[in-house]
Amino acid sequence: MNIGYKFDLQQTDRNEKGIYACSVCGTALFAPEKKFNSGCGFPSFWAHIGENVRQNKLDTYGRSRIQLDCNQCGLHLGHLFEHTLTPTQVRYCINADAIQLKEVA
Repeated sequence: MNIGYKFDLQQTDRNEKGIYACSVCGTALFAPEKKFNSGCGFPSFWAHIGENVRQNKLDTYGRSRIQLDCNQCGLHLGHLFEHTLTPTQVRYCINADAIQLKEVA
């Protein structure tokens, strides 16, 4: 898996239906209506689904941050950052290769 530097613009331009799921195990992670364009180039969300995203504090490379992993399989999803313009005051900055949009019946 590459690290997915840039979000696929096609994903931000369409009216998405379904759920963003872990690309490894299929666990539901994010709802499309919680996605927003943060300008960083990565898929960004302001909330996750249930207890499906695990947060791990990291103190490496001389800085602190929160790593996000799939709570089911442990896949590294991205990082959590403060973002004062969202309803939750945070931004889930996600690797595009770690998630896939799945249709919901």
